[in-house]
Amino acid sequence: MKLGKYVVLETLQENSNAKVYVARKQGKEGRVVLKIFAFGSSNWKTLDAIENEYKAISKISHPQIPKVLDYFKTKQEVCIVLEHIEGKPLPTGIRYSDDKIFEIAFQLLDILQYLEKNHIVHHDIKPSNILIDSNQKIYLIDFGIAKEISSRTMGLTTQFAGTNGYIAPEKVLGRKADSRSDLYSLGVTLAVLKLGVRESQAHSILNNKFEVKKCFRSGAKILVFIHNLVQLSPEDRYCNTVNAMKRASYFGKPAVDRRSVKEKSSHICVEVALYIVLLVLSIGLMLFSLRDMVSMITGELYFSEINKTIVDELMFVIVGIRDLFLVLSIVGLTAFLLLRKW
Repeated sequence: MKLGKYVVLETLQENSNAKVYVARKQGKEGRVVLKIFAFGSSNWKTLDAIENEYKAISKISHPQIPKVLDYFKTKQEVCIVLEHIEGKPLPTGIRYSDDKIFEIAFQLLDILQYLEKNHIVHHDIKPSNILIDSNQKIYLIDFGIAKEISSRTMGLTTQFAGTNGYIAPEKVLGRKADSRSDLYSLGVTLAVLKLGVRESQAHSILNNKFEVKKCFRSGAKILVFIHNLVQLSPEDRYCNTVNAMKRASYFGKPAVDRRSVKEKSSHICVEVALYIVLLVLSIGLMLFSLRDMVSMITGELYFSEINKTIVDELMFVIVGIRDLFLVLSIVGLTAFLLLRKW
């Protein structure tokens, strides 16, 4: 089957709102994804709105978001051409380890930070819209446009775009969505992975306040993190994606930190050596100054009045140097330990 200048290779999805195909451009190698939305002649205003929105999304440039490659329309349809990602949707119905969940969360939060910076709300974060490739790299796909088209056609607010169980409460109430709405959907997604339920059962893990039920060990770091993502009010969630990333870094280990044990050991050895050098230097200077001061006080050294004056000035300089080195040692050690912790 041909669609414009593209040859369809595989059908990924077909429903009343959209059709999704894997295709290739005629005369070209490599695969692309075609998303086709059908409209009646009375819905061209809606189509124009979606066209403008996709033009904005086409400006997105992030290595973990598929690029918009082309856009065209026919008499009854509009087609979006996207970069094809060699990955599969996150599988659900199995329990993920806390470390794996945090690894996924770090990558998604990095993507959401980029979107927030560009004032874009995804609207439909859920496991099937998160792809993972053979290298465990995460990709975020499908910005909920099909559901926005459907909502507009039915005369509803576009803020309601999303999937049941993952939609933030403020969107259900018709209020404005922002990055915190995406954080709520992320929280539900992570809870689904933790509890091992299927994607379609997300509503079963929420209580009447749209919060995730405490179905796993109370006090677990992942539970605390998810709990703060899925608060009923946006004001009670993490204030933005940057804050959420900081808290995730506090609770879990960033996935980008992949240093080997050998490399870490060498860093520790350098740190210990530096600490010992600074400590010995400080103690040595203190003892050196203390010895001279004791000698002067006990009268073990005899000086003329002139020599005493010279020695006093010399001791003043020595003590000053000692104090300077001591302060520098303390400041250097403190800065070193802070940098190591960071």
